[in-house]
Amino acid sequence: MDSTEVDRAALQPLNERLLEERIALLYANGPATILGNLLASALLAFLLRDSAPASGLGIWLLAVLLVGVIRWFSFQHYRRAPKTAERAQRWGRIYVLLIGLNSCLWGVASVVFFSSEPEIVTVFIILLAGAVSASVAAHAVYLPACVAHAVPTVLPFAARLFWEGGSWFFGVGILSVLFMVLSVFFARNAHRNLVDLVRLRFEKEALATALRQQRDIAERANLAKTRFLAAASHDLRQPVQALAFFSDALAHEVTAPQTLGLLDKIRATGRSLQDLLDALLDVSRIEAAAVQVKKRNFCVAELLERLRRDFLRQAQTKQLRLRVAECDAWVCTDPVQLERILRNIISNAIKYTLRGGVLIGCRRVAGQISIEVHDSGIGIAPELQEAVFREFYQLDNPERDREKGLGLGLAIADGLARLLDHPLHLRSTPGRGSVFTITVPRGEREAANALPHAPPLDDLQGRAVLLIDDDALVREAAAAILERFGCVVVVAESGEEALDLMQASGFTPEAMLVDYRLRGASTGVDVIRQVHAQCARVVPAALLTGDTAPDRLREVQASGFALCHKPLSGAKLRALLSSLLLPVNGEPTPGSAPLRA
Repeated sequence: MDSTEVDRAALQPLNERLLEERIALLYANGPATILGNLLASALLAFLLRDSAPASGLGIWLLAVLLVGVIRWFSFQHYRRAPKTAERAQRWGRIYVLLIGLNSCLWGVASVVFFSSEPEIVTVFIILLAGAVSASVAAHAVYLPACVAHAVPTVLPFAARLFWEGGSWFFGVGILSVLFMVLSVFFARNAHRNLVDLVRLRFEKEALATALRQQRDIAERANLAKTRFLAAASHDLRQPVQALAFFSDALAHEVTAPQTLGLLDKIRATGRSLQDLLDALLDVSRIEAAAVQVKKRNFCVAELLERLRRDFLRQAQTKQLRLRVAECDAWVCTDPVQLERILRNIISNAIKYTLRGGVLIGCRRVAGQISIEVHDSGIGIAPELQEAVFREFYQLDNPERDREKGLGLGLAIADGLARLLDHPLHLRSTPGRGSVFTITVPRGEREAANALPHAPPLDDLQGRAVLLIDDDALVREAAAAILERFGCVVVVAESGEEALDLMQASGFTPEAMLVDYRLRGASTGVDVIRQVHAQCARVVPAALLTGDTAPDRLREVQASGFALCHKPLSGAKLRALLSSLLLPVNGEPTPGSAPLRA
């Protein structure tokens, strides 16, 4: 098969669809053409009532009516018939045959009822010209129908004019033929334009279908990627959690300098892995819209100063200047999420700045506050300024050096900015540096401006804690840490085991730490509610999970229980327990209130 045959084979389905659509449009105009034809026929008979025999006009009208009825039934049958390319060709031939028969009746009328009186000739000229003009509009979509209408309508009339003789009739006959030819020519051009429009519509539909298919493929691939990362993250977080707890426990058992040095390296390695897992978690939480936003008024000065202190050593290590311009502006946003955005931007600025420094400041713009981070780094080319906000995209790091980050910081910052509805913009010149700007609504000045701090650590000595996790290493490591805090710990692998232990020993927990994903059909949420039912009171509880799947995060968030992601350090675990057990404003923890019926 040569290339020409291949092209024809590829075009065949499109040509068949074009034919089906053209025939459909042709028959869609059919009822209007029948009605117009009958009205024009009745008008002609009325105008010729004095010059033509009544019997002849009656027979002609009956013939026109009969053809109209046949055409009407053919239209109704077409509407009910299956639509295929083969049937479309047949329906096209039927239409041409019937419209040609109807046009022949008009041609016969122009010959049989012809009169040399100027009024009669004028009537025929007007009606026949109108019929042919209407045919161009109604039949241009199918050129054979237009020809079958124009030629039998005009040629007999022109022949009768030539037969009549005389220069006037001869001239009118020539003009009639010229009008017919031009009408067919215009119909041909209109036919091409209409076919092109229909073809473009089909191509647009095909492109839209292909686009939807590609979008579905991309969405499935993205979902598969998310599920893979969630599964990998969960499976990695379990041993990393055990590693973190064992490292914290070991730190209090060893004293040899060499062993402590090795332990520090182990903990540093664990923190690097935890940073990766936490970054993946941030991406999943943003995708799941599981980030809690709590907007309030506060002054940005304290936030910017804290950021300067936290990043000062990192900047000094690279011999960079880190400055914060004085700013007493008040903003209305979530201070925690804004800090996360700025931390990612500042960290990125320091990483990609080799000399000079980083400047952080803010300015008032049209009733809003623009917080800006300027750096004198390597800069970003214009064609890459959108790409840097994509996940895992990094500039000048083909070897994937961990010291240059993971390629998630700006993606997370952009996602959080979108979540807060705060525009995040980038201006950059290669070799001269970059400016990141986030625009935040201006806030109302208030008397108190302290940003939230972690609650003080409670004395955990003797506090009863129920720990439920189906991973043996995590249970063992977490129990060791909790016992070092002075807690009385009961460890269980499942909710059923926990309930049995509580019933057998009379143990009543003051707080619960429960893994969300347990063996079997039960989740951590189910287990917490079962314990509440057995204790007849709401025991403060937190869910621990290694899941990062967006749908899983939404499920946990909907439960209303506190959520912490593995791995947790010993310090974070202590802070978590303190937040569960610490009285609020002198009142007992809400979790200690009795259940209500």
